[in-house]
Amino acid sequence: MPHGLRRFVVERRVPEMTSDDLAGLHSALAEATYRLSADSNRVVCMRTLYLPSTERWIGVFAADAPDTVQRAARIAQLPPGEVREAIEMTGTSVQERSRSVLQQADEVKPHE
Repeated sequence: MPHGLRRFVVERRVPEMTSDDLAGLHSALAEATYRLSADSNRVVCMRTLYLPSTERWIGVFAADAPDTVQRAARIAQLPPGEVREAIEMTGTSVQERSRSVLQQADEVKPHE
């Protein structure tokens, strides 16, 4: 994640979307975040997901504040909705944490 930025998630219920619709939405968000970043508001659209079975669209952003994400969503003409802060755990982070816990357990074990 870009240094100093927090992670945010935007969720929207959307009608059935084609691959072209999704690509267009993602491009609109990429353009909006680029324009805002040029104006010194730091925001990056990290990824977007679409869950067809529930007709839900999810955007993951790195930004300095939730208002910046909200502004990017408005510029991209997304319907209004809430921006929520998120904490992301990647496979690497989970593996590192597991390794650390196992190492600590080994250090505490009495030697036979």
